[in-house]
Amino acid sequence: MERVKKVVVDASVVARWFVKEEDYEKALEVRRDYERGLIDIIAPQLLIYEVTNALRYCPELEMKDIVDSAISLIHMQLDLRTMDEELVKRTVDAAYTYKASVYDSCYYALAKILKIKLLTADRKLYEKVHEPDVVLLTKYDQSAI
Repeated sequence: MERVKKVVVDASVVARWFVKEEDYEKALEVRRDYERGLIDIIAPQLLIYEVTNALRYCPELEMKDIVDSAISLIHMQLDLRTMDEELVKRTVDAAYTYKASVYDSCYYALAKILKIKLLTADRKLYEKVHEPDVVLLTKYDQSAI
């Protein structure tokens, strides 16, 4: 039996589960694959805060929509990881190495620690890091993980 593939997914992908932005359909494909048990999604706990913050600035969403979205993320029981010493060190190192935010670097660092791929819709991050272990959402399919 094939093992379920694991992937770190960042907030740029998850926010698209709730807002019709570019690659919305691809983001929903990721969510469906998770819900069907085809992939495991791992992310830092930061994910909930980042997605909620992104949704807060979507003019088409009301407060209730944002709260409901955040609660639905909690109920999905994604594998959310807390910060530890290794993740802090790797995150800061990546932020300096790639001249990226600490937030974005946290997802990348977690993927490196776990030796799995990072899935992102953030083209700027993808271009900064540009490593085979970082997959752009537009190229998502299970074989890319």
